[in-house]
Amino acid sequence: ERAIELYQQVLMMGGEEGENLTPPQCRQAFMGLGRCLYELGMYDKAIFTFEAPLEMNRNFPQVHKYLALSHLASGNRDLAIKTMKQAVLYEAPWSDDTVHINKELLCELMNGGVPQG
Repeated sequence: ERAIELYQQVLMMGGEEGENLTPPQCRQAFMGLGRCLYELGMYDKAIFTFEAPLEMNRNFPQVHKYLALSHLASGNRDLAIKTMKQAVLYEAPWSDDTVHINKELLCELMNGGVPQG
C-alpha cells in the first residue's frame, strides 16, 4: 500500500498533463502503480491504470500481460485473450523472446489455463 502512495505522489509531481516527467518515467510510474493494484487484488483499478501506459506506447513491455491478467482475474477471459493477441502484435515485436513469451500466455489463456502472474 505504501508503494501505491509513492507511485501516486510521483504521478502528481508530474503535473496534470505529466509535463514534469519524461514519457518513459510516466509509463514506468503507471506500470508500477498498476502492478501494485494487481498484486493487491484491486483488478478494476489496475485495469484502469494499465490503460495509461498502453495508450502512451503500445510497445511498452509487460503492460499487456498485466492488463490481461487483471481482466482474467476480473472474470473476463475473452478480454484477456484479446489483450494478449494485441501483445503478440504490438509489444516489442523486434524481440523474439518477448513475442514468444506473449504467445505462450495467449495459448495458455485460449486453452482455458490460469496463468501464474
